[in-house]
Amino acid sequence: FYVPLLLLGDMYAAKEDFASAEPIFEQLGQEAPWADYKMAAKNASGRLHLLNNDPQAAQAEFESVIALEASSPAEVAERLQALLGKATALQRLGKPAEAEQEIESVIDQADNSETQTLAEAYVRLGDALQAQNKPQEALVAYLHVDVVPRLASESQYHAEALLNLATLWNAVSRPDHLRRLSPGCS
Repeated sequence: FYVPLLLLGDMYAAKEDFASAEPIFEQLGQEAPWADYKMAAKNASGRLHLLNNDPQAAQAEFESVIALEASSPAEVAERLQALLGKATALQRLGKPAEAEQEIESVIDQADNSETQTLAEAYVRLGDALQAQNKPQEALVAYLHVDVVPRLASESQYHAEALLNLATLWNAVSRPDHLRRLSPGCS
């Protein structure tokens, strides 16, 4: 019952039907008997606030998840997702240095097998570093997602990293090197 409910809320969120998604996440957060599902519901609500351009409300949702005890692997994974969500909210609030700290915490805590979390973390780290006018450091963060095979397998984040790499490579005056590395890209 709870998994389809979460998927239904995610579907409404993807359609930007926030009025339909919000009560579903709220219901799930209140009624789910397991802590990881309650955390997932709050994380989904936080992402919904981000989609609705309300980073302050999103940050509050993510912080409520971060404050919870995380003992099972599923709870730890939800806590890491909350840290990434909080970092995104901080970035949108114009606090990239604080976002960077949260993301570094995720990278330090995530298990190497959590490829989706790590790939997203490196992309968000690159975003935070770009916002702080640190193009070379951002380039290195995005390169993690491109050159580490298990991270490159996360296609959504790999594509986002490549898009940012193409832009940054020109910013650090190395467009010739990019063409040499990726001959099919012009």
